Amino acid sequence: MIEHDRVLNIPGAHRAHLLIDTSVPEPTAADVLEAAHAEATDLLAGARREAQTLRREAATAAAQAEADAEGAQQRKLVADLHAEQSHQAAEKQIAAGRTVLDQAREAAEELLADARTTAARVRETGQEELRRIEQEAETLRGQADARARRREQDAEFFRQATEAEAARLLEDARRRAEALVNDAQRQAEDTGQKADTALAQARREKGEADGLLERAHAEAEQRKERGEKLTKKLPTFALFAAIGLTASGEWSLAVLVGFPLLVAPLLPIAIDVYVVAAFRRHRDTFTAISLMVIANVLVHLAEAGLFGVTGTGDDVRPTWWLVALVVSIGPFVLWRVHALRDHPATAAAPASSPVPEEQPEPVTAAAAPPALPPGTGTGNGTGEGPATGSGNSAPATGSASGNGAGAATGNTASATGGAESGAAGGSRQRRTGRRASRGSGDRTSRGTGREELRDAVRERITALLADGQTPSPTELGREFKADAEWVRNQIRAVKKTLPDQPATVPATEEGA
Repeated sequence: MIEHDRVLNIPGAHRAHLLIDTSVPEPTAADVLEAAHAEATDLLAGARREAQTLRREAATAAAQAEADAEGAQQRKLVADLHAEQSHQAAEKQIAAGRTVLDQAREAAEELLADARTTAARVRETGQEELRRIEQEAETLRGQADARARRREQDAEFFRQATEAEAARLLEDARRRAEALVNDAQRQAEDTGQKADTALAQARREKGEADGLLERAHAEAEQRKERGEKLTKKLPTFALFAAIGLTASGEWSLAVLVGFPLLVAPLLPIAIDVYVVAAFRRHRDTFTAISLMVIANVLVHLAEAGLFGVTGTGDDVRPTWWLVALVVSIGPFVLWRVHALRDHPATAAAPASSPVPEEQPEPVTAAAAPPALPPGTGTGNGTGEGPATGSGNSAPATGSASGNGAGAATGNTASATGGAESGAAGGSRQRRTGRRASRGSGDRTSRGTGREELRDAVRERITALLADGQTPSPTELGREFKADAEWVRNQIRAVKKTLPDQPATVPATEEGA
């Protein structure tokens, strides 16, 4: 048996050792050498095969490299050929371009020469045409100067003729104007005499018209007072009618749900009083009106058998929820009325600053009569005693009753006598007396109503002025149902109490 560490280190020794059966006898050196020789032969044959394979691959790679080199050389030759052809084509194009450029330069030089020749010819033609035009212009200038001199001569002739005609027309106009002035003076004298007669007639008619106007004013005041009283009562009538109409439905609703006949009226009283209190306090108005509307709608729908009831005919019974709803109205009204009592009324007007008492309206004096023609004068307004006045040579007459005579002083000073003239003075005094008596009677009859209206109007005017607005007499008159002139006087009175406001009403307000 051969030990492993004694095996010879020769190629194939270990492989041979493994193939050796341990049971056979040990090989000889010849066997070992033969086995090694055989293994070496096999290895050599394998190495040769591998070398041949590598040689073939190297030959193939070398052939491929040579083929690639030949292809690259051919491509280089083709590229050089293309470059040479491109260079030759470029040189041909450059040569052709130079030829075309030379031809174009020659053509441009020919055109420039032709243009210069043409310009010189045109310049000579233009100079000749300019000289001809200048000659024609000189000729026309001479003709125009001649025509202008002729026109100046004609104008001078016409001016002289016009001045002569104007002088003649001016003289004719002066004579006609003098004649017209004389005629106008005569007509003015005739018109003055007619005006005297018309003035006397107008004074008589004015007195009658003043009386009719006073009666018309009195009747209008009476109609206005009756209308105001009726207007103030109409809302009250409507209020009672509406409350009665809704109360009937509310009473029917209370009877329908089972309230006794003696207790049922308390339901409409509670609802209607709650509504009135809400309106006066300006709170819960929507809730109160809604409660009133719902109660009336429920009773009418229930009576028609459309809502909240069961059964038909005489056997109609309210549903339980309708009874509960109607019964809860009383506690609801109690709660809301208690809430209203905790809030003061908002309709009351705030305390205003003291304002001066209303001054009586001044009586506007009648327009001054026109200048009196000769023979008329002025007398006193009472018709008693002599009237002193001024006039011309004729005696002056004129009094309220016609029995006063005024003596003419013969000067042109203004009349010094009664406060009024003629019949106009007497009628104006009578009208003033009636107005004063009627005004005092109205104030006494109206009592504090007039003062309340005045205070309300003045408070409204003060609020508008405080807001920077301009109070309008017309709009305030419509708002408070008062006369626009009276409202305008209230505006003046309020502005007098304010230091930063003008005491007079602007012209726009007067026009309103």
